[in-house]
Amino acid sequence: MRSPNGSRPASGLALAAAGWFTALGVSIGVAAPPPSTTTTDQALKITGRIELPAGAARQGAPGAPGVEIQLHPAVEDFAAAARQLAGQPPPPPLAATHADGTGAFLLAAPGPGCYRVSVRAPGYLPVDLVLAPLFEDRELPPARLTAAAPLIARAVGPRGEPLAGIRLALQESGWRQGATPAQVPAWHPAERSGTTGPDGRLDLPLTATERPALTVYDPRFLGASMVVPEPPPTAGKSDRREAILRLAPHPALVIEARGSDGRPAGGALLRVGGRPVAIAGDDGRWALSFAGSEVTSWLGSPSVESPDGELLGETAWAKARGGVLHILLAPRREATGELVDAAGGAVARGLVWVSGTGRARPLVDQVLASAGADPAGRFRLRWPAGENRQLCAGAPGYVAAWVDTRRGPGPQRIVLARATDLAGMVVDRSGYAVAGARIETVEAGGGMGPAGLPAAVTSGPDGGFRIVGVAGGKQYQLAVAAPHYARLSTLVLVPVPMAGKPAVPVRIVMDPGRGIVGRLVSAAGEPLAGIAVTLVAASSRGLLGSIDGRDHPLQARSDARGAFELPSLAPARYDLEARGAGFAPTSRPGIDLLPAASPLDLGRLVMEAGAVCEGVVTDRRAQPLAGVQAELAAATPALTGSDSGAWRQGAPESATTGADGRFRIPDLPGPP
Repeated sequence: MRSPNGSRPASGLALAAAGWFTALGVSIGVAAPPPSTTTTDQALKITGRIELPAGAARQGAPGAPGVEIQLHPAVEDFAAAARQLAGQPPPPPLAATHADGTGAFLLAAPGPGCYRVSVRAPGYLPVDLVLAPLFEDRELPPARLTAAAPLIARAVGPRGEPLAGIRLALQESGWRQGATPAQVPAWHPAERSGTTGPDGRLDLPLTATERPALTVYDPRFLGASMVVPEPPPTAGKSDRREAILRLAPHPALVIEARGSDGRPAGGALLRVGGRPVAIAGDDGRWALSFAGSEVTSWLGSPSVESPDGELLGETAWAKARGGVLHILLAPRREATGELVDAAGGAVARGLVWVSGTGRARPLVDQVLASAGADPAGRFRLRWPAGENRQLCAGAPGYVAAWVDTRRGPGPQRIVLARATDLAGMVVDRSGYAVAGARIETVEAGGGMGPAGLPAAVTSGPDGGFRIVGVAGGKQYQLAVAAPHYARLSTLVLVPVPMAGKPAVPVRIVMDPGRGIVGRLVSAAGEPLAGIAVTLVAASSRGLLGSIDGRDHPLQARSDARGAFELPSLAPARYDLEARGAGFAPTSRPGIDLLPAASPLDLGRLVMEAGAVCEGVVTDRRAQPLAGVQAELAAATPALTGSDSGAWRQGAPESATTGADGRFRIPDLPGPP
């Protein structure tokens, strides 16, 4: 018997699919030197797919955007940061490619290491995905590109004169796509920063519904910031937005860095919140002029790195005394050792990394440093000093392992156990293969330690899939999604490999999914495009708004007709919220989705014009304070029963004051 698409019914060991599950998410962070040089036979394959908005031309077709996928070191080192501050072009990528006509792409990483995959296309928001660590071939989640238009940012002085050479950056708002249980790598907006030209102008890509903060990372006006204005009423005719930062110098704070020998750290690099700001002179000092009358901690902690990268130091703004902030640099710690298998043989092509919670470098929630092992399994690794560090290791065909870095000096011997594969197939209730299903895997029970490496694969035409690098005898949580089917999650116990007895493939059965559709209109009945629609399972309120174990809600955006669709849902009760610039958020709580062949149509959802809260923050001397976070929270942050209200999950609306101390919080519900 064949299915309508010609595939045969699949067979194997049946598993009962669990319903919804929730896993607390942890963002992967990376701070590591560039990958070590490796030979061609050590290359690792990174595969993925680019998804353009509906109606966009495919790659290679007339009018299609030139989508380029690049591979970079996970984070810039001292030399790259210095080039950036000097206005020089960035180093070339480690590898680059273009997607084919179907959107698929293949990148070759030079070997085990810590990397960043970057996707760029004219007219779209650039996105990145961090792979740290990477020591096996990896399939990435689809990169869904979002249309973007230039934000025209201008830096001007007190008299309105253009200011050239001012470094500006858009503060990321925590947007992630493709995030799944725990640490599965997710696409996120790339760093959007640059330096103003002679006319004081800098263009940065921005989506229609974003309202990020535009911030100055220049030592002359450090921390000056403003929230990007919402699109004007004519946004339908011109998608461009403009932000003008009026900058004036203020009294300076001196930062002084000294090495572990007590001598000035001449030529050291200062980072603020992970972004490079300036290089010190021979005296190891920087004079920073802040945009407000006080030092603002919201910028992120300052850190200093020596030119050779061997000395690091970090402190907090609040430790400044008498207008001077002292930072003492400390040498990196070091570990040497070898990677071996259970029989004591050397493990080649391995990667060693240190995981911890230090913040001397950007994006360091997890990996602080990494290094490759030589063909004999020997390694040498340096990392920032600090507590709670774990020395981790992995290699192709082995399960990652770790040891505590505090267990004593001397060479470390890390034993790696052989990994096995988890094979299976995805079928529907009739036993027909489900091709193109995405299966994402994490270790069950929240066991996402420093070596817990999640994986994601896609089922083939016969519904089959294979996940490599898992440990026999352990349980894993699988989150499965496929077009037209209800998302599900299930627990799987990976069998221990036995000689001469192949494991029975896992069988995952999917039920038909049902969508939710609707149409967003203004009070005048006009369709609203680009409105963000968010759906959460009602049972997850107060947790993370989880759907099929994801650490973010399911999202969609309305099209030019105001229509939106949230497909492939399981029967359950859901809460829906819509937000867009210039409008008060609207919600539809308690949507009961029952099994049916056609989508559930919510009809028209009317969005009212948003109210605005604005004001000014000053000190006791009536001097404006810049960089202050102003928050506005509902008196009862609960899901209301009215479409004019919004479910806020207790999260306040917020804005950051500009150089004049003023703030503006738009898009608020009006009075009841």
